Amino acid sequence: MNVLFDVSPLGIAHFSSYLRTGIFRVVENIALGLYTAENCHTTFCASHCNYDDCRNYFDSYPVFNGYKMSQPDDLLTSIYNYIEPFRLRVSKLKPKGWKAPLRKIYHLGKKFTEPIDVKDLKSANIFHSPFLPIPRQIIQEKTITKFITIHDLTPFIYPQYCSPLTVDLLKIIHSSIKPDTFVICISKATRQDFLAYMPSLDPAMVSVIYLAAGSHFYCCKDLNRIQQIRLKYGIPSGSPYFLALSTLQPHKNFERTISSFINLVKQEHIKDLHLVIAGPAGLSCEKIYKETEKSGKLAGRIILTGYIADEDLAPLYSGALAFLFPSLYEGFGLPSLEAMQCGTPVITSNNSSLPEVVGDAAITIDPKDGDALSQAMLDIYENEDLQKKLSELSLERAKMFNWEKTTVECIAAYKRALS
Repeated sequence: MNVLFDVSPLGIAHFSSYLRTGIFRVVENIALGLYTAENCHTTFCASHCNYDDCRNYFDSYPVFNGYKMSQPDDLLTSIYNYIEPFRLRVSKLKPKGWKAPLRKIYHLGKKFTEPIDVKDLKSANIFHSPFLPIPRQIIQEKTITKFITIHDLTPFIYPQYCSPLTVDLLKIIHSSIKPDTFVICISKATRQDFLAYMPSLDPAMVSVIYLAAGSHFYCCKDLNRIQQIRLKYGIPSGSPYFLALSTLQPHKNFERTISSFINLVKQEHIKDLHLVIAGPAGLSCEKIYKETEKSGKLAGRIILTGYIADEDLAPLYSGALAFLFPSLYEGFGLPSLEAMQCGTPVITSNNSSLPEVVGDAAITIDPKDGDALSQAMLDIYENEDLQKKLSELSLERAKMFNWEKTTVECIAAYKRALS
């Protein structure tokens, strides 16, 4: 079985390191699983990013020694590939007004590019995009079986919390899905939401394959290493802390997390507790900073670390009293699973996919109920037996998810589609 796997998110995140978060980790682990699998031959392609960025990523990891990257000699494709890094740089600039027509011209021309070598296309049985739209070149090819992974529908369900670009991207992704496209959703909740928004698609074409946490998430018992991380990110030594980690987006509910923490500290007169908020800046993150400033003298109890390097995540999770993830909506909720794999107690939402992922191993609350979040934090802060119980449950629950299983299920889905 010959698989064309689109690794555009890896090249994009290699170019912009702050994007090395959830989607990047998913694509990286599936790419590695397919590449090392004995029962399929994988060729990587890049429909939506610069080929050199992808190659630089793969060249930096010896495990991908001998990988194959599909790259055509088409002139128009080469031109677009050349300007892709420039486009990514421009997308970060202000003002925004003048970029809109240029963006439309860019995407109109890109429709006519052919990012995959025809020889690789003809020899492939499967094309799989793990995130971005299926390119026109693939849609038009009738002999190849198409797969796409849908991660969540946040831009449709909570458009007010997303940028217009994010909403437009999801529309483009959905428009690339045709009746012959096989869709992989990362949770049953996401599958249900997806089918509600695409009722014309045959439900038999839509399956569920769960994600997993990477091997660099582990229960760190090295107290010296945990202390180093505390010093690195300004977390006071010996002080217990709650951890919240994600890109700072509105639907992640950070403002309520901060206000619930402040109310807890004030009402219970707690002197030693801190809240650590980790993750790169996202849309409207200035509201999170303002919420922190509103806490007055207690603002010093709230530590915003920014982006956290992969090697620092396990000790940061492991050192926390509990992980807070009261998101308003998740397609899977990978940070909650990462925390559980580190043996950290989890407080998360009772909505969307999160109960499906955490099971009975976490405290689940209504994410819009600030008092319930405060009470859950207090319960863990005061009860060491509860901390120990949730830690043990977290480790057991995390064992149910692994990337090897995800890869096996992907390959099984390919085989079913071909048969």
